[in-house]
This record gives sequence, structure tokens and C-alpha cells, in this order.
Amino acid sequence: MDTRQMIADWCEMWPRLNSIQREAMISCFAAANSRGPDSGELWGAVAALATAANVRVTSPEPRTPETFWAMRSAMDALEPDDWRTFNNVAFALHRGNVFDEQFECPEGGGIVYTFVPRYLDFLSILEAERIHLGIEEPTMLDVGCWQGTLMLEMAQRRFHVTGTDIGEALGEVVAERTTWLKPEAQARVHGFRAGWAHEVLPEMGQFDIVTSQETLEHVPTAVLQETCDAILGAARHTVLMTVPGWDDTWAAHLRVFTGESLSALFHPEENEVEVLRAPGVMCYTTVRVRKKGAV
Repeated sequence: MDTRQMIADWCEMWPRLNSIQREAMISCFAAANSRGPDSGELWGAVAALATAANVRVTSPEPRTPETFWAMRSAMDALEPDDWRTFNNVAFALHRGNVFDEQFECPEGGGIVYTFVPRYLDFLSILEAERIHLGIEEPTMLDVGCWQGTLMLEMAQRRFHVTGTDIGEALGEVVAERTTWLKPEAQARVHGFRAGWAHEVLPEMGQFDIVTSQETLEHVPTAVLQETCDAILGAARHTVLMTVPGWDDTWAAHLRVFTGESLSALFHPEENEVEVLRAPGVMCYTTVRVRKKGAV
């Protein structure tokens, strides 16, 4: 990752932010677990500007609901380029706090992930959908793929996979991790595209299955319906998605979905939309959309 470019982008963005946006961003960084590898210089640039603006850079004290909602609204109002900068910096600083950091690369190639139960559950849903479709090696697009965990795991399970996310830095990690796979799985990875889903998906064609895990809660309200329409348009047969089903008071989560509110974004009057999982200890809210007449 180009840390110097991230620092330049961060410093260029900072003067445009209002005080609540600044506080919200730093709060998101402080609430994550640990800084990622080789991120000291980047964190120094983040902390220096925040400190100069009298913004706390340590874990914040509990805030009132009113303060939190103001932060969430401020993040929702970010310009697209500023949200992308935030995403890149958050990724670089906190690569170590995501579920897929527990993995092994055995001799001879491949990645063996240690998945938490809710992700194992999602993998089982994907496998069931392959059986339903009757396609031995389906094509799959993962929207909001982060560092490629789901797509690379499914490439090892004979899916042909492509990923997209708004942060350019994520593509470098996906490319690096693809080289860790065995050659036959590498051949099933068809790349990464950086950009907002509603902008890039219409250019990418259709895929048998489109997935989106814990992504839509981050999409600004101004482009939420457009994003969902683009996801639906990219699916030849099925959309599978998960979102948190409770409010974790993280300002980068712009909304809390119910199964019903999530389903409503995918035109249930035209498609078969089903809530597969209600939120709980073992899973997030999971919705499946099957396009009518596709199978």
C-alpha cells in the first residue's frame, strides 16, 4: 500500500471536514482493535492533525445518544472522495481487527481461514445456493470484498470470483493473497475493481451470485437505493447479503437494518426476497434475493 499517498490524501481532506466529522472519524479509528502492520507513519499523520484540532485520539469516553447520532449523520454527509480516503486509512490502520486475520498458508499453497460461526453459516448458504442453481462452478461477485476473504475462500471451493470495494488499497491485498492460492484456485480469481458499486457494477456484466457482507450499513443514504439496484442488476440469479442487526454505536455504520427494511430495497414485488436469518449471537441479518424466472 502507498502509505505516503494515504498521508497526502488524509492531509488534503482534513481541512474540509467539520468538527463533528473529524471527531467521528477519529472515534472510528480508536474504537477498532489494533493498528495494522507498518502503519506507524500513517497513524502519526492522523494523530498530528487530530491533536492540532483538539480532537481526542485515544479511545473515547461513552457519549450521549445525541452526540453519537450527530456523528453518524456527519459521516453520512461525507463527500464520496472523503469517504474513500477514510476507508483507505481505516483499512491500513486496522487490518488486524477483522475476522479473517486468523489463517494459515500450508506448504504447497492455499489459505486455511479460521472462520467465526456467522461466516461459516454464510458459507453454508452459498453452498446451498450453488446446489439450488445446479451450477458446478458459478461466477460470483463480492461487493465490499474488503481484503478478499470470502472471494478467495470461494475460489478454493470452485467458484469463479471477482471483488469490488471503494478503497484502492484493498486491491493490492487481494492481489497479494491471490498468489498464495494453489494454481487451480488462482485461475478462478478474476480480479478486483475499486470504486463505488453504483458506478462500477453496471460496467462489469452479470454474475450467477452477487454477495455483500456487512457493507450496506456503510453506504451513504444518498446512493443506497442506487447501490442496491446496481447489485441486483449485476446478479444473473441470486443476491446474498448480511448486515448487522443491532446498533453497535460505531459512527461508520450509518444505519441499522431490519430484515424488512433491507428486503424492501430489492423490490420484493418483482423478486423472491427472503430473510434467511434474523440477527442473533450466531449470525447477522441475512437476506436472499432470487430474481424471478432466472432459474
